Amino acid sequence: NISEAKSIPEKVLFSLKSLNVGTATEVAKKLVELDTSFNFEKAKRDCTVHLSRMFRLKLISAKTKGMSYTYQYLPQIKIPEM
Repeated sequence: NISEAKSIPEKVLFSLKSLNVGTATEVAKKLVELDTSFNFEKAKRDCTVHLSRMFRLKLISAKTKGMSYTYQYLPQIKIPEM
C-alpha cells in the first residue's frame, strides 16, 4: 500500500513496482493515480530525479528507449533511506 511508503523515493519505487517496467512519465502517472497528494508535474520531477538516482545506485535496472530510460523494478532490492 502506497500509504505505508514514508518518503518520496519509497513512493516512486512503489509506483514502479506496481508497473514493474516504465518510463519516468509512466511511473509519474501511476504515482498520481496511487497518491492524490501529488500533481503530475511534481510527480514527474520526483520520478525523474529518484529513478535516475536509484539506477545509478543499481537499485533498479534501466534500458535506453530513444532519448529516455525505461526503468525496471528489481524485487530483491530494498530501498535504503535517501
